[in-house]
Amino acid sequence: MKVKFEFILYITFSFVLCCCTGKKPISEAPTGYRKLSRNEMIERARNGNWPNSSIITYKLHNGGIISKDSMLLLNHDKIAFDDYVDYSDTVKFAVIRTKTESDIKLRDDMMEAYSQGPRIKELRVNCKNTLSILKNVYERDKENRNGIKKIDPQIDFENLEVVVNILNKCDLSGKEHNQDFNPHYVIWLVIQHSNLHYQKKYLSMINEFAKNDLIKWENYCMTYDRIKLLEKTPQLYGTQLIITNDGIHQLYEVEDINGLDNRRKKMGLIPIDEYLKKFEKKH
Repeated sequence: MKVKFEFILYITFSFVLCCCTGKKPISEAPTGYRKLSRNEMIERARNGNWPNSSIITYKLHNGGIISKDSMLLLNHDKIAFDDYVDYSDTVKFAVIRTKTESDIKLRDDMMEAYSQGPRIKELRVNCKNTLSILKNVYERDKENRNGIKKIDPQIDFENLEVVVNILNKCDLSGKEHNQDFNPHYVIWLVIQHSNLHYQKKYLSMINEFAKNDLIKWENYCMTYDRIKLLEKTPQLYGTQLIITNDGIHQLYEVEDINGLDNRRKKMGLIPIDEYLKKFEKKH
């Protein structure tokens, strides 16, 4: 994904000065500009709001300008940038300086914030209407994946906000599923469509759902394997596929491939060959 690549590239080569170092800026900001604080940089990372390097001017200690081509010649293990924004909060120039330990810590904090995504807002939730709320969430999720348009990550995040608020505020006991609607399945579905942070956070809850027959073990296996895929480690149950450049569905790497069907059988899953044939028909 291009946006994610640009962000990782940015924080790999751009470390912002922690405001608590006590050092004065190397270059005073011109009128109308200000330096971003540590907290601002973390929040920008959390929301995926990173600078556009094509419009940034890079300056040296003495105020001289350095070209982007010359930037490639610098030892990025030794330098960091102080970023300055204009009246619209757009980063317009960066001052190069020596990197400190606080810059390394900030980079790690930015990466962690980015992996978590935007903060979950506290919403008003009427717990008496949990079922109708989750039915609406389910319809939004289904509509977001109707195959006609691209999946909107904002809708997935809004659904996640609703589900997290329900989990934090409402007692789901007694709200068992029936033939028409399963609220616990909807909660699983939304988490499955969220990011790695929330999948890992709620994996044990999803396991409990499966243990209590509120969802299928297949659902748990899918979340477990999705986590492994996102962490770039082998999956365990063979539920995750990747699509090759020529559009063919291919099984993502599996731990102990020889024991895969035995593990799948224990979790109530069909044999892997039968599972893969489903995707051959779709292709």
